Amino acid sequence: MKTTLIVVADQSRARIFKTETPVAPLIEKETLTHTEGRLHDRDLTSDLPSH
Repeated sequence: MKTTLIVVADQSRARIFKTETPVAPLIEKETLTHTEGRLHDRDLTSDLPSH
């Protein structure tokens, strides 16, 4: 039996699903989060000199 992995991702989260057949339900295997991916560019960098 062939296992298929499906990755659904955006800039702050990735979810990995597994299925054994094309008609079987998806089973979520893992969720990965990247909290900095939700920040705006202005929160990550600054053009002001440090103090």
